[in-house]
Amino acid sequence: MKKILLTLTLALTSLVGFSQFIHHSVDECLTLSVTGSATYTASVANPNSQDPAGDPNTSTNVSSSLSAGSNNNLIFTLPTSYSVGDAFTFNFRYYSSSAGANNSGSGRVVVRMYNSTLGAGGTSRINLPVANKTGGQWEDYSFSTASLDDNSAGTMGTTTGYDRIQLIPSNNNDNLIETFYFDDVEFNVEVDNAVLADDTADLETGNSWMYDHSPENFNATISETGGATFLENQASPSLSGNSSPTVLKITRGDDNANSGIKLSGGDFDHTAGNLTFRIYPECNLAAGSNVRIRMRKDSDNVTQQSFDITPLVGNQWNEVTIDLTSGTGSSTTPDNIYNEFVFLFNQGDATSASNGTIFYIDAVQAPEQLPLSTESFELANSVKLLKNPVSNTLQFSKSPDTAAVYSITGQQVMKFDSMEEGYDVSTLKSGLYLIEVTFGSASKVFKFIKE
Repeated sequence: MKKILLTLTLALTSLVGFSQFIHHSVDECLTLSVTGSATYTASVANPNSQDPAGDPNTSTNVSSSLSAGSNNNLIFTLPTSYSVGDAFTFNFRYYSSSAGANNSGSGRVVVRMYNSTLGAGGTSRINLPVANKTGGQWEDYSFSTASLDDNSAGTMGTTTGYDRIQLIPSNNNDNLIETFYFDDVEFNVEVDNAVLADDTADLETGNSWMYDHSPENFNATISETGGATFLENQASPSLSGNSSPTVLKITRGDDNANSGIKLSGGDFDHTAGNLTFRIYPECNLAAGSNVRIRMRKDSDNVTQQSFDITPLVGNQWNEVTIDLTSGTGSSTTPDNIYNEFVFLFNQGDATSASNGTIFYIDAVQAPEQLPLSTESFELANSVKLLKNPVSNTLQFSKSPDTAAVYSITGQQVMKFDSMEEGYDVSTLKSGLYLIEVTFGSASKVFKFIKE
């Protein structure tokens, strides 16, 4: 089974010495996976942006934890596993209102490193330096080594390495439990959060555009699912990482675990290429950002293949490439032919945390559509909409077999099986619409304005 590739196209940077890279900064919409017995909150207001005066932490928001006891812990999942002998650096900033040390005040900060399979027991971990608290100001914790030690049991070499850091923010205190704040967690491994190096999306060999705002390659129709809404030709949130000035904007539906959009196009062989798209999630630390892709043939769930993409970096363009042979599902189509993708945003989250979350999408490409019959293809390409805007009747230069009218949000509002003098759209409200016309096995989509 091939892997799903989350490709954030980066300008390559060599790691020299002990270069540091931020992996947890709320203001930059970066957060590590944090668990443990202490109560963790991803984003809270910075309690003090002034002190110390010589090196203040000016972040607007930071993360916090509140322990229920003196040895409650936070557990950080490391961005990569570190092996015995690896160079390793770990820095972060922390703040507490009160001073603390061993058996004094609010207690000291204990830091340990371990492997999630072996556990954090005394013989399975290594202890990094502890830190006392000055209290009332931000402080820096820094650890660096050119070669990580083995654990005391000497078993780390049989695992995939150290993959967790355990932090005890109130170790051996005198029952003075208070909120512990932290920010700017850094490691000596590069994080995949750089803006895309190439602002212009490239079409892969063997692929064709499904939906691309620049240069307006719209070869799929869009419909909504699970209460999501979408708007086309919306101003891009950023031209850094994607050069198209207009993109597709999706607002996730409230309290619906399957909220998203469906892109329907022509038939394609899913073994012949990848699905690639660009996505910009507005930062939502309460829910994170992820997308599940479902590939289907004619909306038939039996043919469904699923792909999970997580995490996405908020407030910037991410480029995602999916190997379409790597999906999970009970079966594929007998001939490997599919024609639609469903994008579900923060799939599985039916809570208020994801209500109204906004995503932008552009540059969607998939394996090339299979050739249509020559006659159908020529008819579809040659047909023209005779008048636009229109008051009452839509007319085409050639009579399609069928036609369907959609609102700009993808809802079908009218359907016609044949055209005589034209299609009567007099009952439609004024506005912008799409009409899809078919000629045998070919189809073509037009935009029109109802006056």
